[in-house]
Amino acid sequence: MPKLLIISDPIDKFNINGDTTYLLMLTAKDLGYEIYNCQPKELFLENNNSYASVRTLEINHGTNLIHSTPD
Repeated sequence: MPKLLIISDPIDKFNINGDTTYLLMLTAKDLGYEIYNCQPKELFLENNNSYASVRTLEINHGTNLIHSTPD
């Protein structure tokens, strides 16, 4: 399954009515992507390698809820 990392503001701050990031996540889900999320402050470099503290996201059409794994 392909994977997609969304780097964004906290998901509880999303305005899902027309938010392009939310629409991108819905489209990725429809295309079969496994969706991950992190905030910019959760990105870091170590020994010239990039890393991020990520969580998986579960989103569904027709709901106003986005669920993530615990940090």
